[in-house]
Amino acid sequence: MNLFLRIKSFIFGILVISLSIGCTITLEITPRRISLNQETVEETINPDNKVQTKKKTTKSKSASFKVKDSKKGELSYNELDGHTTLKAINDKGEVVFDGPINTEEERSKVPDDFLSWLDEIKNTYITK
Repeated sequence: MNLFLRIKSFIFGILVISLSIGCTITLEITPRRISLNQETVEETINPDNKVQTKKKTTKSKSASFKVKDSKKGELSYNELDGHTTLKAINDKGEVVFDGPINTEEERSKVPDDFLSWLDEIKNTYITK
């Protein structure tokens, strides 16, 4: 609920600023977090011919958000089990980056203004 209130406050703040300045800015943040648990059962036969059952639970984590700003463009961020991708679209609708951002080398291919915008959104509005 805290994340919802933060997003709501942020959007309301942008709306007030837009109306007071007289410019139109559209900003939309849609965060999603999913945590999936998958349970597997493994049966083995030990040397005494008894069936031994082992249960294993695997956790899968996912986070994603899409941010749209009429002045900057659009960011689509997806993270699944530590693998992160980003799609950046400029204000003219052109895709300027679409790919993984797991390493510093991959992140260096993202235009600086979009990378700083991504870091700002993650640090300010997306809690871990």
